[in-house]
Amino acid sequence: MAGGTRTKRKKARAHNVSDADLQVLTFLRGDGRQKLAELYRSTGIPISTLFDKLGTFKKNNIIDKYTVLLDFEKIGFAIRANLVIRAAPDTSEKLGSYLRTHGNVNNLWKINHGYDYMVEVILRNMTEVEEFSEKIQKDFNVMSVQAFYIVRDMKREGFLSDPLSIEQMFRKEKPEAES
Repeated sequence: MAGGTRTKRKKARAHNVSDADLQVLTFLRGDGRQKLAELYRSTGIPISTLFDKLGTFKKNNIIDKYTVLLDFEKIGFAIRANLVIRAAPDTSEKLGSYLRTHGNVNNLWKINHGYDYMVEVILRNMTEVEEFSEKIQKDFNVMSVQAFYIVRDMKREGFLSDPLSIEQMFRKEKPEAES
């Protein structure tokens, strides 16, 4: 710039997410029901700015949805399992459509390394998991299903849910010493 003046800019991250944006998102990940006044007290960011940021997050699909994390066992669904599935090429898309609409499928991912899908199912007991597995094998020409039963949550929805995590993940580079 002319005259040797430089403007300081915060490093933008993907989708122009600023440090303040990350701070707000982190507090929301910790508790999505916080009121703007509580967010203000936690972040020091003015309420009007927070309101604008939330609107921008929704508009840009940074915030996909607000949800509740349930303890499924307490409502009668004692078994959570991740299934890794390899389907025949001619039935893979149909299987994907079936899994996307099945009520017991909590999460579904398209994966690689010779498999097609990883699916988290939530069911009442192990018999239901076996029945689910047998049904998809029979109906969709599934070549392989591996079940991994979730025994205990060690960490759940922890990414960007603790304000200290921002510092850990995005440590500021120290400016080089001026000569």
